[in-house]
Amino acid sequence: MTTDKYIYLLLRLALHNREVDLLYSLQIDWTTVNWQHLYDTAKAQGVVAIVFDGVKRVMEQRGDNSLGMPRSLKMRWLSVVDSIEKKSTAYLKAVDFIASVCKEQGLSVMIFKGLSLSRLYPEPLHRECGDIDLYAFDGRRKELDRMIVGMGGTLKHDSVKHSELQLRNVIIENHNYFVHRYFSDRAKKMNATLIECAHNAESFISNKPIYFPNREFDLLFVLYHAANHFKFEGISLRHVIDWCFVVQRAEYNVVALNDYGLQDFSAVLCRIGKECLGFDMPDDVCSCKDEIYNRVLNDIVGSDIGKNEEKVCFFTLLKRKTARFFSRRWAYSLVDDSFFGGVVNSIAAHIVEPFAIFRGNK
Repeated sequence: MTTDKYIYLLLRLALHNREVDLLYSLQIDWTTVNWQHLYDTAKAQGVVAIVFDGVKRVMEQRGDNSLGMPRSLKMRWLSVVDSIEKKSTAYLKAVDFIASVCKEQGLSVMIFKGLSLSRLYPEPLHRECGDIDLYAFDGRRKELDRMIVGMGGTLKHDSVKHSELQLRNVIIENHNYFVHRYFSDRAKKMNATLIECAHNAESFISNKPIYFPNREFDLLFVLYHAANHFKFEGISLRHVIDWCFVVQRAEYNVVALNDYGLQDFSAVLCRIGKECLGFDMPDDVCSCKDEIYNRVLNDIVGSDIGKNEEKVCFFTLLKRKTARFFSRRWAYSLVDDSFFGGVVNSIAAHIVEPFAIFRGNK
């Protein structure tokens, strides 16, 4: 078996409770696995803690605490999982703290993206989150910034899209809007719809004005956000898992995506979720051409998402980003977008915020 096949199996064991996968895992000679490569791949795909949940299930079922994995690697893996758990716990405590002060200040806030999606997972603490994404209702973003700074936070960066703050070693992105693209009617329509959905958000913390998105919001935002990552740099298995949980939550009703040209992209991700990751998806939401399915799957498992590179000079950085931008031209048609429009939008975005090019080193 290849490393990606082991990853799929371990994710199925972690995400679902299916006897057939557990029985299949018992037939495998795990001592032949390249554990270092498997660990590195899981980490690059943003699912390192979830994959280890699958490893633990196999270990428990076989009564074998190593499966041929080097002890040093197991200790490092356990340490990484522990760090992810502590980070997620710190995020939840920070949200609770923010919620208490929001109530005092009369601010209503919605939390979305990673921390919100984690509650759909069997083990929420194991869904990695890079930061806390907030949206203040009624255009009160600047007030929320000042409130967080007043709580001991630090404003690290402010842009048209969102401000970035740090509170208790937790990074917070306070958003001005949900989606934006210069000269794009689709993005404007999407953002207006998301704002409407946000005002029908679900309560998160009892008696405190912090909210989670409703299913309609996640159905549009999560896929649109993944589509933008897919166009520019590719996506990871974590994006696929997020989407499959969102589709399940929506009871497989994805018709709203048709208004935004995202139904084909959704179908590919749902098929990957069904055939590789064990999600129970009806055939009608997974219907896509084999060549498109295989190309996207290969793009995901061969992605360099999450890999760090050495710091480079400006011209090397510009060359890398330009090459990557044009190499992903094929991805635009799948998300019903114009590559030319993407070029115009990228130029406009860098004129508005020229130093954004230095974020990332790839």
